[in-house]
Amino acid sequence: MVSLFAALPEEQFLSWGWRVPFLFSAVLLVVGLVVRLKIQETPAFQRVKEAGQEERIPLLAALRRYPRNIAVAFGVRLGEAGSSQIY
Repeated sequence: MVSLFAALPEEQFLSWGWRVPFLFSAVLLVVGLVVRLKIQETPAFQRVKEAGQEERIPLLAALRRYPRNIAVAFGVRLGEAGSSQIY
């Protein structure tokens, strides 16, 4: 979106053109919020919520249940980020 407006003459882009993508993002934010508020939870989540089985600290529960998966994902992400810093 910014690239599209960057095609404007420099004076117009600097005076008002750079603001338009931010306005579009505000509209997308409102649309996303409306969709999130209108969508229903899955039946599985409803059952967990009604049974009162929600985890108090979901991050710790995930670390306890899936330590290897989380470590692998962290390592892969760290490797990708680290390799991009090597010249």
